[in-house]
Amino acid sequence: MPDNIKCPSCGYEFEPSDVIRNEIEKELRSKMADWKKDKEKQYAEDTAKLQRQLEQEIRKSVSTDFEVKLRQLEQNDKDKEEKLKIARQKEAEYLRMEQDLKNKEAEIELQIQRQLQKEREKLSDEIRKIEEQKVAQKETE
Repeated sequence: MPDNIKCPSCGYEFEPSDVIRNEIEKELRSKMADWKKDKEKQYAEDTAKLQRQLEQEIRKSVSTDFEVKLRQLEQNDKDKEEKLKIARQKEAEYLRMEQDLKNKEAEIELQIQRQLQKEREKLSDEIRKIEEQKVAQKETE
């Protein structure tokens, strides 16, 4: 029975001759080889397509990660620049205030020296007047 062929339309079974059997086997083997070749080709194409998609997704992921990290670094740099700018402004303000304070101290010192000089002159004048009065009193005595 395994050598018999059954008609798919009417169901009639018959035993093929060796020539027909060889021809059918050859045809089936050819079809099977073509089918296998097509499947292997399709598998290779699908594999290549999946490989390209995977590479594209990896590139996109790496690119996205790189862009995110780059943006973070740029933001960090911007923040540091802003902090540095603020620190420089504060330092400049501090130095200006320190200079103003030194100028005021110098001005106060100068005013004190002027007042002391005036007081010395005043005392000197008063002492001279007192001495002149004493001399004048002695002369009148």
